[in-house]
This record gives sequence, structure tokens and C-alpha cells, in this order.
Amino acid sequence: MSNNNLDKYNKLKRIFSNFLYVENKNGKGSLVLKGNEVDVKYLKNKHPLLLEYATYCCIDALNISKNRTVSTYDIYIFVDGWEIKNFSLKLFKYLNENLSNAFEDCVDNIYIHNKSKVFNTVFKLIKTILDPETSEKMKLIRSY
Repeated sequence: MSNNNLDKYNKLKRIFSNFLYVENKNGKGSLVLKGNEVDVKYLKNKHPLLLEYATYCCIDALNISKNRTVSTYDIYIFVDGWEIKNFSLKLFKYLNENLSNAFEDCVDNIYIHNKSKVFNTVFKLIKTILDPETSEKMKLIRSY
């Protein structure tokens, strides 16, 4: 990543890293999304900025994985404490379409950690708009 892009990534990180960030999990790059921290109202006019930040996060996760000669990353989504106000289908579709096109075949697994009964309904809805290959990568993990 060039210095200019790194500066932009760090600026965006200050805005969005409370709910979306990158971790090194056992030498593999991983995107972490904390669903209960997403403020849909705050993000209403920031979709392009969030997409840019998410793109940088994907690149960062891939770079971590490449250190282990792996060309994929995992996604961990935590929806504990999640409520319907934390979700926007429009935003989800926007990010999914753009990131899927830019990072085709880069996601290995999507782990969704869940305590919320409400989320099971939303999960079924989300799976219907994903392509079958991505949908197969999703693993719903019931947290207690």
C-alpha cells in the first residue's frame, strides 16, 4: 500500500474501526465486524467512504494472509446485542456487490456469532441475496 493510501486508510480507520477492523488470527488475515456497533443513521451518507475503508481492510487482511502464503481471509461477524436498527439491507447489498466483485474468491469462511433470536430471521433474508458460493461459506455459530 502506498504512503498516500496508508494515510487515507488510517484516517478512515479512525471513523469506522469501532465496528469494522482487521485482525491477525493464527497468521491469517481476518475482517471483524461488530454488528451491534453499527450506527445505520450515522452511515446513511457515508456508504462510499465505508466501502473505501472496507476495501482497504480486505487488502490489509490479504496482506496478513500472504505472509503465510494463503490467498484468502476469513470474516467474523458478531451480532450479540444486535438489533434491527443496526442493519440496513441497502447498505449490506451495496457493500456485498462491490466487495464481491473486487475480491472474488478471496473469502474463505464467514463466521457469524449470534445470541439474538431476531437475527435468525435476518440471516435467512441475507442468504437469499447472496450467491450460492458465498452463502455456503457462512457458518452461523450460536453464542451463549
